[in-house]
Amino acid sequence: MKTMHIVLQLLLATTALAQTNAVTAQAKAVVTPTNSVAAQSKGAVAQTNAVVAQTKSVTTQTNTVVAQTKAAVVQTNAVVAPVAAKTSATPPVNEAHDQKLVLDPPESRELNRITLSARIGFNISARFGHRLNLDGARYTYLDGYVLPDSTGDFDPTGTFPGITQNWGYDNSARQRDGSPAVGGFPTVAMTRLASGGDPASKSFDNDPSIGAEVVYARRLLERDRWHFGVEGAANYANVNIHQSSTTSENGVQDLYQYFTGTVLPDSPTANGEPYQGRFDAGSGGPQTALISDSVAASAAVPVSVAEKRKFDADVWGFRVGPYVEYQLGRRWALDAGAGLAVAIVNGDASWSETLTVNGVTDPTHSGKSSDSDVMFGWYVGANILFHINERWDLNAGVQYQDVGKYHQNAGVREAELDLSKSLFVTAGVSWRF
Repeated sequence: MKTMHIVLQLLLATTALAQTNAVTAQAKAVVTPTNSVAAQSKGAVAQTNAVVAQTKSVTTQTNTVVAQTKAAVVQTNAVVAPVAAKTSATPPVNEAHDQKLVLDPPESRELNRITLSARIGFNISARFGHRLNLDGARYTYLDGYVLPDSTGDFDPTGTFPGITQNWGYDNSARQRDGSPAVGGFPTVAMTRLASGGDPASKSFDNDPSIGAEVVYARRLLERDRWHFGVEGAANYANVNIHQSSTTSENGVQDLYQYFTGTVLPDSPTANGEPYQGRFDAGSGGPQTALISDSVAASAAVPVSVAEKRKFDADVWGFRVGPYVEYQLGRRWALDAGAGLAVAIVNGDASWSETLTVNGVTDPTHSGKSSDSDVMFGWYVGANILFHINERWDLNAGVQYQDVGKYHQNAGVREAELDLSKSLFVTAGVSWRF
């Protein structure tokens, strides 16, 4: 029993020893990584010490640069001190004058300016008035007229309300020979548009007129940004207005009676002109070619009016007046001016008209003339300027001008050129001197 007890104790001791060896092995396994980490920590510490050493070196260099900079500052102060002493002796700067130098353009020192610009005109129109007879009275119809004469249109026979010799017509073959009788009396036919008026007398315009202008300006006064002066200009524009059109619409034929046996003159006459009776009796007495002065009957007819109109004029203009200029800055400025405007108009006017009534075409009537006149009026304008340098500017502007309406006779019509609402756009270059 004792032996077995001893053996049992030996077995227990052996087992405990084996367990102790296992724990020891595990402890060694734990210690090995720990030794590795410690080795790495020592390497990191070595690197950190190296960085610290480098940092100390950089700090030393920085301190050296700072010292050099301080020395340079001392030297600079030594140089600046005498200059500052001289500057303190200079009179104070005039702030207003300094501001003007900043705001005004370099060329403000120059008093004279010449500008050359292209000039385009708008809102210029022309028209031809109604046809006129030999007495200067208007045609009351497209193809003639019936007006009172100097006798008061008294009909001693009492046949008609009144009779007159102050009448005229264009085409006797249609208006006399082709006109129907009314109430047993022969008639003369006069034609008008149902809408009234004369298509050839309407206003018309065309493309903008092209021209040029040269301007001389002299500055007389300067107040900060404001410049005041006077300017004079000469300009030229060619006005070429033309129109061709055909008006077709309903018309009305009014019939005027005359006494049977009365011989009415042919029209056109032997010299190719339409027949035109006069207001005064003249040679032959008032009983020549008398017709009734009242409409006896009317009828609707188709009417077509083909017309051509042209007004060509050379317009030479002059203007003079004060101006004011405001400097927006060193590069930009605005100016405005107003004053007297003068225009010399050399005009050529022409027109033609062909009337067709109920399919019958009358002879074409036309007229033309050349004339000239001097017109007076006023203008107002504004410009924007860009200062390129001390001498040169670019500019663009607009002008409104009113010199009235120009008139000239073109055969039996009066031609009119309306220059009372002219608008001009300019663009050019200026030179200061």
